[in-house]
Amino acid sequence: MSKREKIIIGLTVLAILYGAYVFLFPSVKKATGQASQKSTAELNSFATKVMKDINLNKTSKINADILAKAATNWPRNPFISSPSPLTAELKVKAKKPEIKAVLKADLSYTGYMVIGTRQLAIINGVEYEIGDELDEKGYILTAISPTKATVRAIKSNQMFSLTLEEKLTAI
Repeated sequence: MSKREKIIIGLTVLAILYGAYVFLFPSVKKATGQASQKSTAELNSFATKVMKDINLNKTSKINADILAKAATNWPRNPFISSPSPLTAELKVKAKKPEIKAVLKADLSYTGYMVIGTRQLAIINGVEYEIGDELDEKGYILTAISPTKATVRAIKSNQMFSLTLEEKLTAI
């Protein structure tokens, strides 16, 4: 056996003996009954102090306002995800422009997509966002929903509604 192997075996034996000593003879003494009672009493007094502080601040105006708002009936469930952001409902709703004119361009609304926070309408096979000018010159996409898209003629400011056309394909 070489000198190197003897050193490695010697260190291994020492490590095993040290581990056995630590395992069989723990140096930390168990806490006495008086010490554990003292720490329990300190913990109880700290908890009592914290509860008093919480009760003193409970009557503050800010907390009362928050609790009053939370107790009112909510118009929608905030935990239901929707493609549009949650906004407060206005009591006075703006009047939407009436859509009566005849659309001169051949536009076909064939798809609706939501990617993250972006809403896309597929019109004539091209994806558009709100505010995009259509390939059919003279029209801008103003609103998108899963069932319809609204476009505005640039020159006449007339609004046109395109309903979703669903086409069935064989698989």
